[in-house]
Amino acid sequence: MKDVWTALVKGTLAFGQTRAAGFVGDAFKDTASFVAALAEDPIAQAPDIKSRFEKLKQDIRDAKAGEVVDIDKQIEAAKDAIVKMTVELSTDPFTIEASARAATELAVVLKAVDEALLVVAERISLDENLNNPQAQIRESIAGMTELWKRPFRDIGAGTKTAFDDVAKQLLDINNVSQKLADNVSFKRAKKLLTLSFAKAARKSLGLVSIAQTELSAFLSYETDAIVGIKDAIVGIKLKTKLAAGLRSDQLVEIVLPGAADPEADSSVITLDSERGLSFGDGKNRKLSLPVHLSAPGVELREFAIGLPADEDEAKDRLEITGTIAGKIGGVLGAVVEGTGVTVRWQDGGGNRLTFDPRLPSGLGVRIDAGIVSGGGFIQRIDKEYSGILDLKVGEIRITAIAMLVTDPFSFVTLLAIHFAPAIELSFGFTLNGLGGLVALNRRIATDELRKGIRDGTAATLLFPEKPIDAAKTILDKVRAVFPPQEGSFAVGPLAELGWGSQAGFVIAKLGIMLGLPDPKIILLGALQVGVPSALVDENLRIVDLRAEIYGEFTSESILFLVGLNNSKLASMPLSGDLGLFIRWAGGADFALSAGGFFPGFPAPSELASMRRIRINQSPAKWLEIYVDAYFAITANSIQLGGGYHLHADVGVAEGSAWITVDALFKWAPRFYFEVQIDAGFAISALGHDFANVDFHGTLKGTTPWYIHGSATIDVWFLPTIHFDIGPFEWGEHDTADQPTLSPLDIVVAALGEDRAWTPQLPAGSDTLARFIRDEETPLLVHPLGVLEVKQLQVPLETKLDRIGSAKLTANRVSLDTPMVQSEAVSVASTALDQFAPGHFQQLSDDAQLSSPAFVTMPAGMRLAATEAPLSGPATSVAYEWDTGFPLEEELAHNIFSHAAIFSERMTSVSLRSNAASVGTRLNGNPYAVDPEPIELRDPSLREVRQRADLATVDGLIQAMTFTAAAEVRDSAHTELELLALGVA
Repeated sequence: MKDVWTALVKGTLAFGQTRAAGFVGDAFKDTASFVAALAEDPIAQAPDIKSRFEKLKQDIRDAKAGEVVDIDKQIEAAKDAIVKMTVELSTDPFTIEASARAATELAVVLKAVDEALLVVAERISLDENLNNPQAQIRESIAGMTELWKRPFRDIGAGTKTAFDDVAKQLLDINNVSQKLADNVSFKRAKKLLTLSFAKAARKSLGLVSIAQTELSAFLSYETDAIVGIKDAIVGIKLKTKLAAGLRSDQLVEIVLPGAADPEADSSVITLDSERGLSFGDGKNRKLSLPVHLSAPGVELREFAIGLPADEDEAKDRLEITGTIAGKIGGVLGAVVEGTGVTVRWQDGGGNRLTFDPRLPSGLGVRIDAGIVSGGGFIQRIDKEYSGILDLKVGEIRITAIAMLVTDPFSFVTLLAIHFAPAIELSFGFTLNGLGGLVALNRRIATDELRKGIRDGTAATLLFPEKPIDAAKTILDKVRAVFPPQEGSFAVGPLAELGWGSQAGFVIAKLGIMLGLPDPKIILLGALQVGVPSALVDENLRIVDLRAEIYGEFTSESILFLVGLNNSKLASMPLSGDLGLFIRWAGGADFALSAGGFFPGFPAPSELASMRRIRINQSPAKWLEIYVDAYFAITANSIQLGGGYHLHADVGVAEGSAWITVDALFKWAPRFYFEVQIDAGFAISALGHDFANVDFHGTLKGTTPWYIHGSATIDVWFLPTIHFDIGPFEWGEHDTADQPTLSPLDIVVAALGEDRAWTPQLPAGSDTLARFIRDEETPLLVHPLGVLEVKQLQVPLETKLDRIGSAKLTANRVSLDTPMVQSEAVSVASTALDQFAPGHFQQLSDDAQLSSPAFVTMPAGMRLAATEAPLSGPATSVAYEWDTGFPLEEELAHNIFSHAAIFSERMTSVSLRSNAASVGTRLNGNPYAVDPEPIELRDPSLREVRQRADLATVDGLIQAMTFTAAAEVRDSAHTELELLALGVA
């Protein structure tokens, strides 16, 4: 589909390119032509300035132009830009990106002409000796306007542009193109060239009317020292006061009599090379107009103009829509949203605008028929259908939220049933409601749910109080929390529980969701605690605690987040976050926090940006007083702190005061603490700082002790004073004799424990055979598996400075090549585990504070099979067998001979297809040397062997047909035996 809006931008750019090319080919083709064009400006007709221009023109004629006024660079830049712009305009298909590049080239022309003008202005301002520049003359020349109007004069009478069509329909001005020169202005400081037309009178455009309208075409740009021109934009802008012109229709005025349509504030509609068609200051798709029409049973609530949601449809049409409400008595009410007309811009002569009806984008229904009451809402956005149903049938309330996308298909629904009164359980607990969630081809956006602990996401989705009133908010949340993703699935139960019997002291809304295919369990909840009751009006509650709960369980970690929002103790607002994070894979970590962490501490990303626990004690609006605090525990630290803050604002003056204390205590690898104190106050009056005083101090310890403080005093009538206290350090470093440990002995002792040796089955072994526990053999390893040898006392292959506070006899421990009966064992991989780096390495205080609590380090190795086969002592075994002659004539029909043949063949097939053989073929032993594949030999072949010991017969091939083997056996002078070939 052709993008009409881009085509209109192209038409505007093409018109600008034509005007610019004509100017560059005429008045800006060389220095002499440019100076001559400037001399025609009315400003240049002043006697003093005119004589200077005449002298400059003569100087140019008498010498090379570049020696008098050097603007050759600007002229060449403009010519080159015209060529490049022509190339961009020929791009097919022409896109908004191509229009931006063309606008940049047009801006290059404008910039080159302006620079040339300033060069000439500087030259004209000089006296006969080329000295003493006169600023007034220079500014007069630089402010010439005829230069900018010249390209738009003498436009052919037959020229007609899209700008003419728009101006005619909006301003009733004919042939705007012929009047452009009189409306051109250039603002050098803003780098903006505009062609503007205005009309104050109101004009009706059918369903809308406009007043105080200004229509302008513009070229703007910015400059950069490196890239030159940037952010160049060419476009058309309409600024007007819009009003719904419904009352211009006499029928509407008769049916819905009332006051005049209200006007909107000034609205801006822009069509440019940067954003295409846009409304307001950004790339909005809708501009709402204030309107209110009402009559018995009918009400018009909104009137809007905007772009269709579909990108292709938005290329050549607009939508004018409204929201209409109606009711039948007190039983049935309905709201139709987004109904109206689609205005399409078509190419060709005549009337370019066509109007088509637009189907509603939303429908709401309300019913109140005694035993059944409630309502529903459904909306359509492109290929998405979504809605909410909220019905009360007797004492049961049913709420359903659903969202369906047709292409590609995805679906999500939340269903809830609320009981009134609540069902009594026991011990004061009640069951207030039940529900469930199902999502197909939609994933759970955990990042949205984490953010949701601060904006009430759980309370919005789980058993909402007034779902119809909050329909759009709820559907937006569903869309954000369950975005489409092919192959994803989510399901789970919902429940609302209470405590306090029917008094309802506590209300908990909970949802447990299972997300697939990346398995995770999500806990979502909204908890409310109220005294005297969570069911009474919030203004009557002495205690009102509201918490949003988020929990996430994966195969690697556990995360809990709790956010306090809109809570209060007595009359004091309460807010803040609590969190718990435990990870045991991919870098072990542990953190429990209420209100965040010590400043600068590297908290897990899952618990980043936690809010302090805050109690607001403000007695009045002009005086804000609050206390905040935090407490945290990690794998090797305890952190706590808090502060008291005061802020007063009395209009002409305001002031702030604060004091905060933060403390960190670490116990590994040695005891360490840090305390920070920050205090100060600031006062300002009439928008200016009057006084600022602040102090920051740090105390660290214990061996050695460290203290440092700094203070700043800044009073408006005094010089700023800054001074430091310290830093001071005292006390001996920790030089106490510590035991000397041998990391090698520690590792040897650890590897000597049974728990250090762990056999591991091969992948997929459960499909090969079922194993039973052997209680007698100390250690059994599967032939295809591995033996993991690992200890958790000392990291291997790592530089060691200490173990705790003890000195070491060696700074590294490595494992040598493992041996079994003098044969080397293959090392499949290194066994890894989590170690605390500060326990084994010397780290600075800052490094201890910022480094993770645990990191992955080598802890052992995983052993596979030896590279050479091993065998135990030889064992003699007596053997016996039965011999049959199935193909001899006298036994040809003997059923036993047939059974023997069948047995031979089944044995071969069995050996070929048993679980161990299949596992060997499919999985293989990655550590065996040149493994031979198992294959099924032809069961009809035979080998001739010595009957006494089954030894091979010299000179005979190993495999031959039964007939040939029988002949060899019968002709031999020794006792021979025929053996069937099996698995080899």
